[in-house]
Amino acid sequence: MFPDCGKFMKVKGISIVFPKTINEVLDRAAVFAKREHFMDETVTVILKDKRLLIKSEFESGWFEEDINFKYDGDPITFAITPCLLKDVLSETSSCILDENRLKFEGEGWEYLSMLRDDTK
Repeated sequence: MFPDCGKFMKVKGISIVFPKTINEVLDRAAVFAKREHFMDETVTVILKDKRLLIKSEFESGWFEEDINFKYDGDPITFAITPCLLKDVLSETSSCILDENRLKFEGEGWEYLSMLRDDTK
């Protein structure tokens, strides 16, 4: 029997719609996020000043690209595995973001990612 996770799935935060160009940027960022295991790969996403900045780094270099983005709230920084984000974005571009969770929903499914801030 699985534990009841319903309380974790209730996310109250801001609604975000990622721009269509994010997939191409994630492809470029993934080159510098490569690790032995794909679940160890991470990109940093920063939302601030009407920009969406995506960063990644590897021992041989780094990547940083920003996209115009309709966001004017408090700055938010989180790290996420790029291939997982791309997979979810292939189904929906909108999500709800709170201080430590990112939640996407589609017809018959929900995806919740616990976020970590690698800048701390």
